[in-house]
Amino acid sequence: MAAGIDIAFRINAFAVAMAAKNNSLDLWEVAALQIAAEDHEDPEDPVVRAALKFATSYDWIGQDKDALREAGDRLANAIERANRPDPINAHRKDIHG
Repeated sequence: MAAGIDIAFRINAFAVAMAAKNNSLDLWEVAALQIAAEDHEDPEDPVVRAALKFATSYDWIGQDKDALREAGDRLANAIERANRPDPINAHRKDIHG
């Protein structure tokens, strides 16, 4: 069940990122994302950290469309990086250095 909660959180964070990029973001969506990130069981998760950073930066971004789009890009990129699988044999120094 924990994996389902994590996927739901990531999908919600991605929806907020896309809404920010489209300039159709609602304050309540940001508040819900921040609450979900604060209540997440793994505070060290990179998506949780990116979501909290996005939510706190939203306060000072205000109505700046370009800054909001950039913040949405950063959140979407963090989600994309977190969803990449680890390379095969990532622990091997002779392959990956």
